[in-house]
Amino acid sequence: MTPPPKPDKRTILGAAIFFFLGSVAFFHALTPLRLMGGDTEIYLSNYGKVLTSSRLIYHVREPGAVWLLQIIFAVMKGFKDSEIITAAFLARGFEHLSTICGGVFVLGAVAFADRLSSRPWDKLATFGLTCGGIYFWLFPGHIELYAPLLMALIFLFLAALAVTRVGANPAWAWAALIVAATMHRVALVYVPAFYFLLPPPRWPRRIRPISKKFLVQGSVATLAILLPHILLLATYLLHWQQVRPLPMELTNWLPELVTPLTQAQLEYVRTHSQMGSFHLFTLGSLAHWQHFLIFILISAPAGLVVLLLHGNRLRQSDDFQKFLITAAVCGWTWAFVWHPHRSYGDWDLFCHPGLATNLLAATLLVPQVLSGASRPQPEGLSESPPPGPTAT
Repeated sequence: MTPPPKPDKRTILGAAIFFFLGSVAFFHALTPLRLMGGDTEIYLSNYGKVLTSSRLIYHVREPGAVWLLQIIFAVMKGFKDSEIITAAFLARGFEHLSTICGGVFVLGAVAFADRLSSRPWDKLATFGLTCGGIYFWLFPGHIELYAPLLMALIFLFLAALAVTRVGANPAWAWAALIVAATMHRVALVYVPAFYFLLPPPRWPRRIRPISKKFLVQGSVATLAILLPHILLLATYLLHWQQVRPLPMELTNWLPELVTPLTQAQLEYVRTHSQMGSFHLFTLGSLAHWQHFLIFILISAPAGLVVLLLHGNRLRQSDDFQKFLITAAVCGWTWAFVWHPHRSYGDWDLFCHPGLATNLLAATLLVPQVLSGASRPQPEGLSESPPPGPTAT
């Protein structure tokens, strides 16, 4: 039986446009049901003039997301500064940002499901798991800046799938990381998972050329992520007032962003905070564990069930599953250390590790059917059996 012919590029493009526009319309229709974020009211009341400015903004933690929002506001105003900025105008800008990001996220989810399995029901189950977390509600008009991060992360994991199972160039994963970390710096917590993008054997005594290439790609990615910081610093050192972007969130102090170890540390940070930090609990307290576990539960409800039922299959995990395991562990470790200053209202910041968790669960439900399901072996390594006596 001959396999069905692959769709041509025109068909794929048409399907992508259909999924994108249909998803944007779907998320737009859901905007009356959108969930509030911890900083929603702050964005609508305090940042109107800044976010709608025609001057380039540099947000320290999420520069790319702000740039996308600036583009949307510029289009809404017709690239003029005469528009009267109201809360309703700002809300529409955030709505467009989130629904557009949602449309792109759906494209990534469809592509991931298509590449993980060839069977229709497996594709549907994978797509359902991919969208099965509270992060899905970042897209129906959510008034915050985290939708671009999730949009970028799905393509980071899609690139990792291509690298580990079909032998794609790791540069694709590094490029996806650059985009994700530009949307929000929290994406950098997933860097340790890149270890599993190295081909085995990993880190031999004499580093092989492909390892050198991998390290060069990582160095280029690091420079690309740091470039906006470098350019901002250069404008101050060289007194380039005319081209200096409008800085945003430069006063954040790391101790006020993480969960304090003790009550004394908590009080010290409150006293010395520049932004009036208000910690809710200390590390390891009952309230801390309640917040952490609830964030996990709402971010990957179905994924947790699958992992509990089929987690034993991870004993024979491949490189992609190891990538996702490491990514999920790193993401949830960050979520445990970071502090939800807005309590459960910070669900939109703490939900992103649920995506890696759900994708890992999806790999347990579908067989490996991709060509080269285990990554291609490096030169000099063969899967043939070792030499031994032959039967006569």
